[in-house]
Amino acid sequence: AKTKFDASKEKASAQVAKELDAGDSPRKRRKVEEAPQSAIIASEEDWKAFEQDVATFEAQHILAKSKFVFTFVEGPLIKALRQGHWVLLDEINLASSETLEAITPLLQSPTSSITLTEQGSLTPIPRHASFRIFASMNPATDIGKKDLPPNLRSRFTELWVPPPDDDKEALLAIVKQYIGHCTLADPAAIMDVAEFYTEVRRLTESRAIADGSNKRPHFSMRTLARALTFTADVTPVFGLRRALWEGCLMAFTMTLDAKSADIVKPLAERWILRGVKNVSSVLSSIPMLPKGLSRDDVVQVGPFWLQRGPLPLQNVEDYILTPSVQRKLIDLSRIILTRRFPVLIEGPTSAGKTSAIEYLARRTGHRFVRINNHEHTDIQEYLGTYVSDPDSGKLVFHDGLLVRALREGHWIVLDELNLAPTDVLESLNRLLDDNRELVIPETQEI
Repeated sequence: AKTKFDASKEKASAQVAKELDAGDSPRKRRKVEEAPQSAIIASEEDWKAFEQDVATFEAQHILAKSKFVFTFVEGPLIKALRQGHWVLLDEINLASSETLEAITPLLQSPTSSITLTEQGSLTPIPRHASFRIFASMNPATDIGKKDLPPNLRSRFTELWVPPPDDDKEALLAIVKQYIGHCTLADPAAIMDVAEFYTEVRRLTESRAIADGSNKRPHFSMRTLARALTFTADVTPVFGLRRALWEGCLMAFTMTLDAKSADIVKPLAERWILRGVKNVSSVLSSIPMLPKGLSRDDVVQVGPFWLQRGPLPLQNVEDYILTPSVQRKLIDLSRIILTRRFPVLIEGPTSAGKTSAIEYLARRTGHRFVRINNHEHTDIQEYLGTYVSDPDSGKLVFHDGLLVRALREGHWIVLDELNLAPTDVLESLNRLLDDNRELVIPETQEI
């Protein structure tokens, strides 16, 4: 079109020049006069601008063609199938029907495989001889769990694993594994911890204690492991018995109602503080600073030293510190101290759950991020999504709030978490587990 415009312009100019040389008046003079030279120049400038836009589009189009916008990315199961890895399908009874149907061909025989029809492939993936598939699940009797379809379950060879705390010797071995290096001067602490845990479990099974929602609390080996991990972390600062005391309070009493907590605390005093002289002095003392940290690196909340974040500290003068609020902040600081454990705060509306976290975040120099959950909350809000790059026109992955908080060390509150959809809750399982990892399915990043 631009070439035709230039050719027409040159032809018209040549015709006018020819008629002027012949002494004749140019034909269509009236039309030429009605189309002034400024209009012709403007039209030419428009064509040049359009030509530049076309050149820019061609450059972007060539760049986009050099890289596929979408490509099929193999998941962990397919990679394990090709490379001969062992793969564990954890909580398999929570998988969707479509997912269970997709893995069924793998269970038919030792050499069976699957075909990636989504990729357009018509041949099965070569199955490595060392590939093994395992699956685990909680019993269907647990709340929120379901059973596997019989036709799929029959393809597995089943193994029932009893809880390890049913055996006293196994319980002692587990406790020793966690805190044995801390008990060289006090080996009786291992037996004392086992006795305390057994007593608490007995109270739970007899329904003599209840949590804040007036339900039976669930104490398991994971609860004990959390208390012992806390103990191993803070023993160099608090000493063994004080560390055990704080760890057991964190894991076994903070979820209970006031009446039940008053039942469990005497048991902790009996077993955890056994042999301690001047108990009140030990429990009220302020520990020394953690090794390698100065006073400028920490903020004191009750008896705990919390490490400072990268932001300036803020004095939250509008936050009212009543005695009950101060106790709540101390309990939160106990959990936050080791920077290991996620925190679930449960309570009625307007109890100050979110504001307490925000207060501690501002006091310690951390950025506070909040996600309000509801039944329509999208997993993309947590993990991220693909968006169009305005410069290149390509799709690029943009991290969600949770991923950004993980990368940058922010404090994040998942408000009203129980309202979030199932796919959001399941995506958090691995992050809340001991490995503390998050998988982004769109990018296969961990």
